[in-house]
Amino acid sequence: MSFIQIFTSLVNLLMLFMIFDFLRREKLKEKYSILWLVAIAFLQFFIFFDQWFLDFSKLVGVFYPPSLMFYLAILFLFIIVLHLSLVVSKLTQQNQVLAQKLALLELKNQPRPEID
Repeated sequence: MSFIQIFTSLVNLLMLFMIFDFLRREKLKEKYSILWLVAIAFLQFFIFFDQWFLDFSKLVGVFYPPSLMFYLAILFLFIIVLHLSLVVSKLTQQNQVLAQKLALLELKNQPRPEID
């Protein structure tokens, strides 16, 4: 096993501990942690079976395997950003509806001035 494989495995292990710590302290939801755990497992798989990654890169027509890894990382981050944008859009819409309902309730509960 080469130094880079050991180093990246240790970094993955550190990331794994961080994710479990965030879960334990409830700073990260379970549905998001699964995505990160799958990404770590995917990276660790290709660390141990680097020849498979080289063969896969040749299969898809990429002759410099690190460029394929960067492409996959950028694609992964794009998917995360897209998903989080959808979540933020949904929460913004829900926030607007809640603000409108609150305004109507406050208007309804306001004391009305008496007319003499």
